[in-house]
Amino acid sequence: MAVAAVLTAAAVDAGGIRTGAVVTVGGALAGMALGRLVSRLADRATPFYPIWFCFWVETVTAALLFSSATW
Repeated sequence: MAVAAVLTAAAVDAGGIRTGAVVTVGGALAGMALGRLVSRLADRATPFYPIWFCFWVETVTAALLFSSATW
């Protein structure tokens, strides 16, 4: 829910926070995807859903957010 609020504020550029909000949420998603990779090294094999499905959703969404940030 907090992610949606941050991205909504970024969409309307409330107070000029768009770039910071988009990069922060993208970084959080990239960190979650990295955590799934690290857990894969420590744990046994897992089925595609939900682990790898969520990994790809997080990776693609983070890439889209980073690419939409105005640096």
